[in-house]
Amino acid sequence: MHKAFLLFLAIYWSLALTGWGYANERSRETIRLSPADQLILERIDKLNERLTTEIGKVNERIDKLNDRIDLIWATMIGGFLGVMIFVGGLVFWDRRTTLAPVHTRIDELTHREKVLVDTLKEFAKDEPKLMEYLRISGLL
Repeated sequence: MHKAFLLFLAIYWSLALTGWGYANERSRETIRLSPADQLILERIDKLNERLTTEIGKVNERIDKLNDRIDLIWATMIGGFLGVMIFVGGLVFWDRRTTLAPVHTRIDELTHREKVLVDTLKEFAKDEPKLMEYLRISGLL
C-alpha cells in the first residue's frame, strides 16, 4: 500500500511539473499571421480609429446641444419671471385705478354726512322733539 501511494505521488508530480512547463512554453510562442490576416487587423485598427474620432464628434455635438438646452431653459425661466412681474404690476395698477373712484365717492359721502349732521343739529336747536331723537340716536 505504501508503494502504491508513492507510485501515485510520483506520477502526480511528474504530470503536474510537465503540465506546468508545457503551459509556460506554449505561452512563449509567437503567432504568425498570414498577409491576409495582417490586412484584416490593419483594417480593424483603422475602423477603431475612425470610430473613436466619430464618437468624439458625436460627443461634441451632444455637448453643444446640452449648452443650447441650458440656454433655452434660462430663457424660458427669464421669460416666465418677466411675465409674472408684468402681471403682478398690472394687477396692482388696476387695483389702484379701480379703487380711486371708490375713495373719491367715500370722501364725497363723508362730507355730505357731516353737512347733514350739522344741519340737523342747527335745526334741532329750534325743535325740542328732534333734539331728543338726535340724543337717543347718539348724534348729539
